[in-house]
Amino acid sequence: MRIFVTHGPRSASLLLLMVWCSTVAVFPQSTPPSDPREGTIHPLLKWSSPEVIAETMEEPKYPLSAKKGGVGAELILLVQIDETGSVTSVEVTRTRRVDPETCQPQGKPGEEEASWLTQKNREALAAAAAEAILGWKYHPATRNGKAITSLTIVVVRFCPKGKVMILR
Repeated sequence: MRIFVTHGPRSASLLLLMVWCSTVAVFPQSTPPSDPREGTIHPLLKWSSPEVIAETMEEPKYPLSAKKGGVGAELILLVQIDETGSVTSVEVTRTRRVDPETCQPQGKPGEEEASWLTQKNREALAAAAAEAILGWKYHPATRNGKAITSLTIVVVRFCPKGKVMILR
């Protein structure tokens, strides 16, 4: 299992570049796919985005230490999917504090974590999210009809009241 935790302006720039490239290459002005498993298809490049198989989506388990401490966080994860649709790596790129009452994110992504998220809780939340996501299966992304390795972003929100939300 590979879990990466990145910080700093370099990782933010890399994430923004990857999201921008994904948006340009995969999502603009898409036409409906002929096969629903194909995801979003770019009309000129014949690319499709990976689509998670709902039956394989196990929800992350809220770590007991974070739950007892009332720690809530939203993790933005970069997920790599191979040609077979298996998740090969999960990287935590950003975290945000979550309001205990509304379960909505607070502050700006990348805000200084030291004041509200200990390293132990960060690692516990990242490990819980990664463990669940590594078990997911996807219909792989395709380019010109061939399955390819791809990246996607998954957002997992751990709410202080014990609820876990998966946002895509």
